[in-house]
Amino acid sequence: MAYTQKLKSMQVGVSEDVVSFLRQHGTDDMVREWNTPENLEKFEENTLQMVADVLREVPINDTHAPKKPRTPYTFFDQEFRAQNPGLAHDQIVALRKTRWETLRKDDDLLSKYARLALEDKERYEREIRQYVPGADSEESTGKKPRDPNHPRPVTTSFFYFMTEYRPRVVALGLKGAEINKEFSRIWKALGPQEKERFTDLQTQDSARYRREMENYITPPECMSKKQKKTKKTKDHDAPTVLTPYFHFMKDVRPKLTSQGLKGKDLSVAAGHQWNTLKQTQPAEFQRYHQLYEADKTALHQYKRITTEARGDVKMEEEIPKTQKALVARTVEDLTRFAQRLSLTVDKDTNATVLAKMIHTAQKKKKPIAVAK
Repeated sequence: MAYTQKLKSMQVGVSEDVVSFLRQHGTDDMVREWNTPENLEKFEENTLQMVADVLREVPINDTHAPKKPRTPYTFFDQEFRAQNPGLAHDQIVALRKTRWETLRKDDDLLSKYARLALEDKERYEREIRQYVPGADSEESTGKKPRDPNHPRPVTTSFFYFMTEYRPRVVALGLKGAEINKEFSRIWKALGPQEKERFTDLQTQDSARYRREMENYITPPECMSKKQKKTKKTKDHDAPTVLTPYFHFMKDVRPKLTSQGLKGKDLSVAAGHQWNTLKQTQPAEFQRYHQLYEADKTALHQYKRITTEARGDVKMEEEIPKTQKALVARTVEDLTRFAQRLSLTVDKDTNATVLAKMIHTAQKKKKPIAVAK
């Protein structure tokens, strides 16, 4: 329905309400006077702008809506900044305040900005009368439409209590905030057994809500941005990759715990032992790194098997772009990537060095040869 038709319909409705009121509380002469063409025309003129503003209520973030009218001070501030481009912010604030206080005492000078503000207000009123919010104005507000088929939210025990006690409270003749205060007073005075009845009703409604939500699917147009994002499901069957330090902690934690260490003290003691492990027990230090490499190999093999089972095998795997992603791969993978980039590497080169070489080669986009 067009806006003009909506306006006309609302005006007729308001006029009928006025006539009904005058017939009940007024006289026949008042009804006839209201229905005269002159009075109805005046009524239409007075209410047209008010009703139009309600129907054409523009969303707050609608970028296509006409700009709101500016105040006299806004025009003054714009001109003041243009005349003083070299001033610092604190100087602008101080001088602008002094200048504006002077202008407010001089009607002739102030009338210039008042006239500009009045013209801008007329411009806004002229544009808003012709403006119709577009389809994208609803999206600009950031609000998603509500699904009418969404399960009804859980009714709280306090709401059940208010529904039952409302006739008694209303009978007291209370109004506004006094009604809410009376509800709160009665609720606090109820004993545990009396409240339990309302709590049971809430529990039953919660069970109803959970049952309905299990079968409910949110329509795409009612989904939030977070809901639209596909969440990756964690594969609980995939092997866990532990860093060398985590493998070390699995061995040393029981010993430190038996010594009465815990929390920060345990972390400090474990860190000290780990930092000295490479010098005192190099073989043990190397063993933890081998366990880490074995974890990565197991995970990579698992991913390859599951990928083949799904039929998603790629002819040639893409080389990771970041050094962090490269370090997480196995030595075998890194060696294969290095060969594809024509890199010459030693068979004893560890994963960290290989990852750095591959990352550097990809950044420079040319082969890097490392002598054996």
